[in-house]
Amino acid sequence: MAMQKICEELAKLGHEVHVITSIYGTDDRPKYKEVDSVYIHRAKAWAPHLPDLTTPREIPGNALKEADIVHG
Repeated sequence: MAMQKICEELAKLGHEVHVITSIYGTDDRPKYKEVDSVYIHRAKAWAPHLPDLTTPREIPGNALKEADIVHG
């Protein structure tokens, strides 16, 4: 919820916000979606032991193509 609010507020300030998250456990959701001017990209990821701690297997190139700031 906190990350969602931060992203929404950054978008309101005029920033183009992209969130890259894991597709792990979200089989019924689309790989790409826009919500409140925030772009959500779901990427393949490894979840070795804990599903909440995933490591990305792919990075959506279009989300990072012209990024000024990347926060991980």
